[in-house]
Amino acid sequence: MNTLLVANMTGAQSDNGKAAVIAASAAVKSVNDGGGVNGCQLVLTTKDDGSDYTKTLPLVQSAMGSQTYSMVSVNDYGTASVVPYLTRQKVLSISSNGTAALADSTVNPYYFDTVPPSSTVSKYVTQYAISQGAKKLAVVTDNSTLGTDAIAADKATAEAGGASLVASVQVDATTINMTPAVQSLSNSGADAVIIDLYGQPAGYFVRDLKASGWNVTRYGTSSLFATNLDSLLPVSDYEGIVAVGPTPGTAPALYGVSAMQTQIKADGGDATTSVTGLAQNYADIILFAWAANGAHSTDSAAVAKYLEEHGTDKVPNDTIAETTGYTASNHQMTAPGTLSTATEGAMDSEGLLPRITVVN
Repeated sequence: MNTLLVANMTGAQSDNGKAAVIAASAAVKSVNDGGGVNGCQLVLTTKDDGSDYTKTLPLVQSAMGSQTYSMVSVNDYGTASVVPYLTRQKVLSISSNGTAALADSTVNPYYFDTVPPSSTVSKYVTQYAISQGAKKLAVVTDNSTLGTDAIAADKATAEAGGASLVASVQVDATTINMTPAVQSLSNSGADAVIIDLYGQPAGYFVRDLKASGWNVTRYGTSSLFATNLDSLLPVSDYEGIVAVGPTPGTAPALYGVSAMQTQIKADGGDATTSVTGLAQNYADIILFAWAANGAHSTDSAAVAKYLEEHGTDKVPNDTIAETTGYTASNHQMTAPGTLSTATEGAMDSEGLLPRITVVN
């Protein structure tokens, strides 16, 4: 039985893709050690799009042209281009993306997301900033639909909370010089900035923000939360940023996270770098195997129906939360306890940040 993972294993977002492969491989081993999927061993195929998301769909099409896959995961911005194709092919996909419209079950009935909508995370970040006294907020994000959704959520939440979004900048994922973006936001008079960037762009922005001397309170979304900032910057550059992100990246570790890290370490992999990214991609495989075994089938419609009907069931070794929150009308990860706040800085020995509070 075959499953496919397309990830950004090289290029600007390679930290994300490398973690995806490590986690998916560990999850497959865990599933197979436990008896496999309906008695069959699960085989993982990986493809690297090199952080060039125009290549993601062609890679999936090529792979599916020569092999049948029971489930396809896409671990990057290319998800948006792949899911409509998978829908037409009636192939199940469990991936981590965060685009609310993509997980519309009436449009893409075989797609399930393992992360909360980016707009939900943006709402919580904005609410937290306002609770800490922010009145004029600015946001920097990427130039994808995720970024556009984030800006809309920031603006609506700020206005509802008696504050305002005074500036927003969207940058390309290949941007290295963030000084123009910093200057644009600083000229707005904002008293807080929300950093909604992932990987190297996030590091470049934090670096150039500090170099600018602009003394503004910094907040981050799950994109920043999932970035391995330690590999990009001195701790002193990002220490103190309060970010809202997936609870798996915070301490104390969830039960599923501990089991995942034990498995990865046993396989000789790095279980402490980008724990959030590890957890999301581990969950993709775990959820598929759990639902397929529960449905006694790998048919996409049967597995999708099982996920919809068992959204309040506890999933053994789920690294995201105890349950999924999936329903027939909701294919986004909205389970209680999914998101938490944490202060960026030095991580503990397991690669986790101290948890401030669970926000949902």
